[in-house]
Amino acid sequence: MTPPGRPAKKYANPSFRLTALLLGVLGLLLLASAPGQPDPEQAFGRGGIGLAALLHAVRPARLAVIPTPEGIVVRNLLSTRTVPRDRIRGFSLVRILDIELLDGTTVTCSAIQRGASHPANGCTARALADLNARLAEHTPATAPRTAA
Repeated sequence: MTPPGRPAKKYANPSFRLTALLLGVLGLLLLASAPGQPDPEQAFGRGGIGLAALLHAVRPARLAVIPTPEGIVVRNLLSTRTVPRDRIRGFSLVRILDIELLDGTTVTCSAIQRGASHPANGCTARALADLNARLAEHTPATAPRTAA
C-alpha cells in the first residue's frame, strides 16, 4: 500500500480546502473586528458569526479518506474510524463515497462527494478508481474452480 517512510495518500475534495480557508479568514476578521464596535450588540453579533465561521471551517479541513496498510481511515466531521481491509467488499459512489462491507453494511465517507468539485476536475472519479485499484491489489485472488 504505502512504502515505509512515505506518508499515506489522503483523499479529500480540493474544493473543501478553499472553503475552509475562506471561512477561517472570514471568522478571524469578524472576531478581530468585534471588540472595536461601539455598539455591544453589533460586537456580539460579529463575534458570534466569526466564531460560527471558524467552527464551520474545521469541517472541510477535517474530512478525509486515508488508505493505510491496515485498512481505510475515514475522517468524518465528528468521528474517525478505521475499516480493516479484510472487511471491505468495495467502494461505491452515488452521492457520497460508501465503503461496502462484507456483512452488507456501509460506511459513509463525507470527504468524497459527487458534484462537490468542478466537473472537469475529476478528483472524485479518480479517488474512487484509485481506492478500488488499491483494494484489488490487496485482495487475494481466488483459485479458479475446476470441474470434477
